[in-house]
Amino acid sequence: MSALINGQNIERNRIAKDLHDGVAGDLAGIKLLLAKENTYLKNENLQKIQKNLSEVFQEIRKISHNLSINNIKEKTLKNLLSDLKDSYQQRNEFSFDVYIYPENAIDDLDEIKKLNIYRILQELLHNISKHAKATEVELSINRHHNDMNIIVADNGVGFDIYKKGIGLKNIEERLKIISGEMNIQSEMNKGTSVIIDIKL
Repeated sequence: MSALINGQNIERNRIAKDLHDGVAGDLAGIKLLLAKENTYLKNENLQKIQKNLSEVFQEIRKISHNLSINNIKEKTLKNLLSDLKDSYQQRNEFSFDVYIYPENAIDDLDEIKKLNIYRILQELLHNISKHAKATEVELSINRHHNDMNIIVADNGVGFDIYKKGIGLKNIEERLKIISGEMNIQSEMNKGTSVIIDIKL
């Protein structure tokens, strides 16, 4: 199982590098060519295209950073969650509130737990974004000594918890690595709560 997760991390890093160095680099080059052409043309449509290219370039950079294991290692989990929150709020997908108690609850996690908790939360938020049609999402992390409780709740359309896709199965695999358990409560048109308990 650890080998499977390590393989996923290696593949994520490869994709992140290809996006950053390849696709993003090509877009930057195209934008530069357009800017040179438009120096004389002064075409408003070309200016709009340049603006759109800049937005796509920034989005690709964000995706690249989110995929990269090196980016995760360089930041605290609190900072990573703050970046996630900013990303969803900038896209106006849903309101996203984060509560951590006590304030230092996630400050001393080892790299393996930090990485897996972050990837789990990424996947849960991705599922909400893709399927839930939610307008409000709340993440709460509570810690008492070596017991950590994480709840991700949304006010979306709910789903059949017995039909688990690959995303939830990946989450379960990650939880086994960090001694965690997951319980899902969902009602159609009343939202979903995912409760995770981890032994630190």
